[in-house]
Amino acid sequence: MRRWGLVTGVLAFALSGCVSSSAQAPSEPTAATREASADARDAEPRMAETTDSPLAATALAESFRAATAYASAQGITVGIAMLDRETGQEFTNGPTSGRQMWSASVSKLFIADDLLYRDRAGTITLSAADRMSLRRMLESSDDAAADSLYATYGTETMITEVATRYALPAISAGNDPGEWELTDISAAAVVRWYDRFLSAAPLADRDLMVGLLQATEPMAADGFDQTHGLATALSGEPLAYKQGWMCCPASTSFLHTTGLVGAEQRFAVAVLTERQSDSGFATDALDRIAQIAFPAGVFGP
Repeated sequence: MRRWGLVTGVLAFALSGCVSSSAQAPSEPTAATREASADARDAEPRMAETTDSPLAATALAESFRAATAYASAQGITVGIAMLDRETGQEFTNGPTSGRQMWSASVSKLFIADDLLYRDRAGTITLSAADRMSLRRMLESSDDAAADSLYATYGTETMITEVATRYALPAISAGNDPGEWELTDISAAAVVRWYDRFLSAAPLADRDLMVGLLQATEPMAADGFDQTHGLATALSGEPLAYKQGWMCCPASTSFLHTTGLVGAEQRFAVAVLTERQSDSGFATDALDRIAQIAFPAGVFGP
């Protein structure tokens, strides 16, 4: 992302915002901030499992294992989570679904949520320009729009407010709270955020957010191709999605794909990845991870 410098040129992989020689990367997150603790995970309400989901649990568990193994072979740590919002059934690839990673642009979801919530409550009044910035921040993942909204309306307190409101301790402002892209998230927390936002938000706010995510532009404001991950693997499914990409604070690259799948946004999905690297991230690796995790027909006919 922009803050960490921008690598340009013809490359074999897509990358965004790598550390330049003059950029100062933040300190490496501690184990306490990189892994959601057992206590924190237990504090998050568990969804009751049912047998009414169209998802085949055994087959899905195997595909998640295969996707995790493929990622590991590429030197990638992956957290995968999916929640059936109709039945409450939740699927993950195990402990790494609770691993905290830096959010990159996924945190723009929380900025938008906070703004809509506070505007609705009357504690702030969003101008027409603010609403246009919110639109650009989600549709084209515009960093400048996010910067402006984040600085104007509360910086890290916006992240804290959302995490507190939804009881999601794995979402936090991180060790450099002035930087929205360094928000800590986990795959499990992201799918729960999608579910809780859609369940709690007024219909107008829900429709606005979903509509903007459905209208995600193929090319981001910084020139990054947003059609990776879920957008590639689930191109035949109804999809509203938010991507994240960042290279390379603390010599680590991050590439995330999250969203809502199916009619009436029945399924919330998140695939978060990180890799020790100073040289960017191949989007085709995430495409393959998503394709393995969610093979054709996994969401039913």
